[in-house]
Amino acid sequence: MGTMEIRWFRRLGIFGLIAMVLTSGAVPASAEGAGTRLTSESDQVLPMQLYHAGGASVKQQPVFRSNGEYEWKWMNRGNAAGQRNLLSDGNGTFYYYDYSNIIHAIGPNNELKWMSVPLKNEIVSMWLTNNGNIIVRAQVTKSTVHVIGKDEIPAKSDHVLLLNRDGQTLLDITLINPNDNFLFSINDHNRIVLLTLEGIVSYDLYGHKQWTYRDEIKISKDKLGQIFTNVMSFELKAGGMVTLLTREGQYITIDSKGQRVSAVKAVQKTIKIGGTNYIMLQGEDGLYWQGDKRLTEEEFRAEIENRPPRPKQTVRTVVWSGRSYSNTSEDNALVAKDQEGNILWTYFTPDSQYGYPTNIVCNENGDVYFTDFGGNIYGLDAQGNELFRLIRNNKSLTSSELAVTPDGGLLGRTGEIGMFRIGKRSIGVSVNGESVSFEQQPLLMNGTTMVPFRPVFEKLGLHVDWNETTRTIQGSKEGMDIRLELGQTEVTVNGERTVLSAAPEIINGTTYVPLRFVGEALKLQVEWDGMNREVRIGSPDQLAKQAVVRFMKHVEQGDDFKATADLSDSSQSINERVPALAPFFKRKQWMSDIQSMTAVESSEDTIIVNTIQRDRSYNFEEIREQVQNHWYQVKRTPDGQWKLEDADLFQRETIFQEEHEHEHEK
Repeated sequence: MGTMEIRWFRRLGIFGLIAMVLTSGAVPASAEGAGTRLTSESDQVLPMQLYHAGGASVKQQPVFRSNGEYEWKWMNRGNAAGQRNLLSDGNGTFYYYDYSNIIHAIGPNNELKWMSVPLKNEIVSMWLTNNGNIIVRAQVTKSTVHVIGKDEIPAKSDHVLLLNRDGQTLLDITLINPNDNFLFSINDHNRIVLLTLEGIVSYDLYGHKQWTYRDEIKISKDKLGQIFTNVMSFELKAGGMVTLLTREGQYITIDSKGQRVSAVKAVQKTIKIGGTNYIMLQGEDGLYWQGDKRLTEEEFRAEIENRPPRPKQTVRTVVWSGRSYSNTSEDNALVAKDQEGNILWTYFTPDSQYGYPTNIVCNENGDVYFTDFGGNIYGLDAQGNELFRLIRNNKSLTSSELAVTPDGGLLGRTGEIGMFRIGKRSIGVSVNGESVSFEQQPLLMNGTTMVPFRPVFEKLGLHVDWNETTRTIQGSKEGMDIRLELGQTEVTVNGERTVLSAAPEIINGTTYVPLRFVGEALKLQVEWDGMNREVRIGSPDQLAKQAVVRFMKHVEQGDDFKATADLSDSSQSINERVPALAPFFKRKQWMSDIQSMTAVESSEDTIIVNTIQRDRSYNFEEIREQVQNHWYQVKRTPDGQWKLEDADLFQRETIFQEEHEHEHEK
């Protein structure tokens, strides 16, 4: 949900929300002109345990309803779902900050690109600039800035950071904010303008100072650190102009180069029209500023009162390929229109009590994703057919944010769940821990995983040849020669014949081969992970190391169901089996940077993996960090997967060794 919407509902309150719902009338559960709706036959209760902010369990389990093409990929609960302010650069990098005031940059598969150190001050908002840099506003203290005059007015001084897309700091400055309006602006001229201890300063989007204006501005700082200024407000105007109002009644206009254009006397006046108060600036001539116009009070009243009423409130519009999606608060509806504004179809949310569609985003194909205020998430195609729904039906207001992934899927953040991803069903393939990329996705056919042969052969180090005449695929390297013929289950490996579970075949112009055979022909182990829909090929040592990495990833994500599935004996939940990790699924977050891994085989089906890793635990109260040695005992289960059987962490009461613990109070 957008910031303005969150603030609006906070002001509205629960009784106002109920009143809005009751007055909106009964909303039909069908779509006008939209496509088909999914039924409960496809419902899947997602395997996750959610927790409230205080650590208590959430009783209601989320349900995922899909057309069969979409699946729930992953979640990252993080700091008890403490992520905020999800941003997308449009190129596959997503940013957010958490309760610990740490900024994260992740990829679409939740891979961490970088994370900042914890900021000393509370982050309150974050933006992306036109050039992809990140602006962070952090609240330093309250009641430290005062407007000079007869009556001192308490206000704030805030902190502004400008980071590049790699997380490096370009600008770090104290912002003076003498009233509730955030004195900070970005305009179409790619500038950042703010009030600092130096005066009004303009920076470009790389943090380079362009100009400073000090005339008529009074700024001082006393021994206690309190800041005083006579600036009451300022605003960016068309053409890069800046206007500001001082306590002495000076209304000053500055041009885009920082030069004063005019200074006239003005005072703030309040004009009440109906139930709304309008704060206006009045000049000595008695006229009010309304944008670029000068109006009398009567003219201003007439302009407001003569505005045509809007029959339905459009909250947001998203445009794609000449079409648009809009939401209306009165009807709890999503409306699709063509480029002439004609309605193509209207989709009503199934239950009006959870409010109107919001957080609308769409991909280049016109698939549209949105939420309501009950934590429900929707996916529709360009014709209005339901692709999926995440059904939560929370009675309390649930904030969410959404973004589109490079492949057209959905990455989002929502209360209690945290970060998540929904996308088209796919099968992941890795070789010795490295993911294999495919233009055409792997397929599961009659229980056999079929993959495009060339990417896998090349990842395994095989030289690939294709003989069009004999329709034969050859993969070769020193000591290995594999030959497969399209449509034939009989193949040769180093001259010896063997039989495949499925014959190679061409699908959509791409040649597919059975994956398990390819791995086993190279004397590697192949494991199928149904929960994560992934095939892994590698040596026993590599697969055991991957099991450790996968387990730690699921602990970092706060996904106790997947972490439990990573154990060789999953009859006990991870919280019961490893009490030391239980807090990281409820309130805290654990992150580990592996600095080294070694594997020691103790038997054919058991491997000990030793690691040196930097363990970090954090929530919004404290940060703990320690470099430690760990050991993990990994066992090959009867179904061929390598899973954790034991570890030193399983035998501890706490993650950190107390005698080496470093604790930083925030």
